[in-house]
Amino acid sequence: EECAKCDGGAGRCVSETCEPVACRLVPEILELTACPGVTVTAPVTVLACSPYCVAEEAVGLSGVDLPPDWMVFGSASCVTGTGDLTVNIPPDALVDHVYDLTVRGWIDGDACGEITLHVTVRNLVDLEFEGVTEPYEEDPGGFLCLNDDDDNNDGIPDKDEPPGPPGTAGEDELRPVRIKVDLEVTTGTVELVALPISGGRVKLYESPDRSNPLPWPNHKTWDVSELPIIAGYRQVTVWVEGTEVSNFARDVHLHVQYIGPGGPCDDWVTLTVVHVAAVEWDEFEEASTPLDGCPNNGGVRMFPDKRYPVDPAQANRNKVALLATIEPVFEGVPVRFRVWDVDDPFDQNNPAMPNVHLIDGDTSGPDNRLPGGGPDPAVGQWTASTDAGGQARLTVTVSMQPGNNYRGGASTILDALDDDQVTQAEVDANAPVPPVALTEMLTVWRKVWLELDSMGPGTDISYTGLIDEITNNSPHPGDGTIEFDGPDIDDDGRFEGGTMSVPFTGNSYVIIDNVDVFIDDDYTMSTLVAAEDLNKAATVVDDDTAVLPKTPDANLAVLNDKYRNCYLEFIEDPIVRDNNNVFVATLARDGSVIATKGLENADLTPAPNFWLAIVVEGYQCHHDASGDNATTGDGDPDRLYHIHGTASQAGDAELILGIAISNAQNVCLFFLETNQDFVAQGTAGYWPGLTFRPLDFIEPRVIAHEVAHIIGLPDRPASGTLMAGWSGADSAFDALEVTMVRSSQSLDSHER
Repeated sequence: EECAKCDGGAGRCVSETCEPVACRLVPEILELTACPGVTVTAPVTVLACSPYCVAEEAVGLSGVDLPPDWMVFGSASCVTGTGDLTVNIPPDALVDHVYDLTVRGWIDGDACGEITLHVTVRNLVDLEFEGVTEPYEEDPGGFLCLNDDDDNNDGIPDKDEPPGPPGTAGEDELRPVRIKVDLEVTTGTVELVALPISGGRVKLYESPDRSNPLPWPNHKTWDVSELPIIAGYRQVTVWVEGTEVSNFARDVHLHVQYIGPGGPCDDWVTLTVVHVAAVEWDEFEEASTPLDGCPNNGGVRMFPDKRYPVDPAQANRNKVALLATIEPVFEGVPVRFRVWDVDDPFDQNNPAMPNVHLIDGDTSGPDNRLPGGGPDPAVGQWTASTDAGGQARLTVTVSMQPGNNYRGGASTILDALDDDQVTQAEVDANAPVPPVALTEMLTVWRKVWLELDSMGPGTDISYTGLIDEITNNSPHPGDGTIEFDGPDIDDDGRFEGGTMSVPFTGNSYVIIDNVDVFIDDDYTMSTLVAAEDLNKAATVVDDDTAVLPKTPDANLAVLNDKYRNCYLEFIEDPIVRDNNNVFVATLARDGSVIATKGLENADLTPAPNFWLAIVVEGYQCHHDASGDNATTGDGDPDRLYHIHGTASQAGDAELILGIAISNAQNVCLFFLETNQDFVAQGTAGYWPGLTFRPLDFIEPRVIAHEVAHIIGLPDRPASGTLMAGWSGADSAFDALEVTMVRSSQSLDSHER
């Protein structure tokens, strides 16, 4: 009563003698630990008025000089001596930082003491996804592979196996998510949930083998005190399985929340469930020859050759890219690539070819031809990561052998390409097993560049001399032989089938043979020679009629058809033809002579990985009917065929329609005069048993035959193939010859 009286009813604190008493804060240091973005409270103490007086007075509390966006406020009763301080921590407060704050008390605008507040800002709960650091847990977040492999080899994709005991044997696609709680937290709960926005694209388990799933909908709450302490945190690990491909990036949301002192606190992780949607062969930058469709096997083909004899990009011509695209688009996903040497499908595509087993003797497995044997550097496994467009790219260096073939595969599951997951037979059959995507077959082809040239105009077709001796009925009855005093042409048989005319008498004769002798060559006529022609001037004229220059008729359609099974494609050198090789009426059958003739005005030269055939249109070549390599005879098919004007004698058994010789480098010749005579004979009924064709049919096929010699094939007279002697048939390579071409390492001339 006394207090109330002397207080005047103002409710101020007074002492027992009615003297005014100040209600003030008790100086102290308060410690708080909390997450960023939360509001926490703390108790404070003031010097109270009781029991001397009952008063309604209170001390107001506020922070002094606070950091931006911080709020500290509260009050304490002067009656009870206690109060609460509220602290609003901004979301962007520095984590793992201690803020030193000053809190001041106020009564009627007057300060009544201060306290110190230490606030430690810390993430009391953390959700960690393997491989994703804290700043990137929500954007871009983590990725999860669709679990559609078959680790237990039961024929069912793992994601479709029933969850629960005993789990999936060998399972290794689940990824760990760790809930970590600060050790200062001893009470409260943590809750993990896969939010509905995930659309069921993931399943959560408490074990990595799918044996202990979390209750649907992927939700569980733990008491903090029950969590084991591991590596300085209270921890629990949950395993996440991708069960459905995401519609878009970051459409799976995992959320953990801690409820307790210093909270509530939460953390988020976004996930994207990915898989390889497609893998394809792609060109290697700008150095590759463009890929196109393979005429033989389907799929695509590439040409690893140089584009020029000296090619600045030659090191990259045999490179091709494997391009894998994942969905949805996500950067940084490791993609596993594998390249297989797949079965050559030649035997399946050509079942009727005799001895096709020589080309491909089985229906599965690696069978690429490699110089010196394997291993093939293009075959193996590698890993590359996706770019911002969701594509991963791998460079593959292929072998150079024509007909070698490959298939590529890709998966985001790194062990899905192992032999226990995908077999050679499945790859051969292009029957991919999820999660593996396979490419089309890639087949290596080689280019053969053609340089086409011709001898220039010829003038060596007639000579004039004197008949200084006549011997009739020699060497056979009805023959007439003369000694001809004229130019020494050193060429037996040069004028066979030609004519000799004597202007003074007007007589003319058909020449059936001429023989080079030291003095005065001998010429044999098909009839007796008149005595009046003795010591008369005469002119001998060859029957040759071919006109040069003429660019060889290397019909690319024919050549490419003949070599299609060999995986070669012919390309005519685009350099303008000069056709200026020096004319030689009868070319010696000698490799060095042939090479010199072919290369004397060549624009291109052969080089490693630049396959070149130089084809020259020539006139005629020395034949060698005796087989002793004598350089005699003009190569005409008409030699002796019309003895005494009859058709009973066929032409020479050996005609050189074209030639390529072992030391003639990359040169072959087509002899226009010989072939024209050959066609004329066929028209006249000679060469019984042969089917005669026009010149434009013969020439590209003879060139195809001679180029095969350059590649390395020998003559095979009894084979009935393109490498047999000319029969008039539109023949092709057989299985042995295809194998020889496809096994060749370079264009290196061989005996015709």
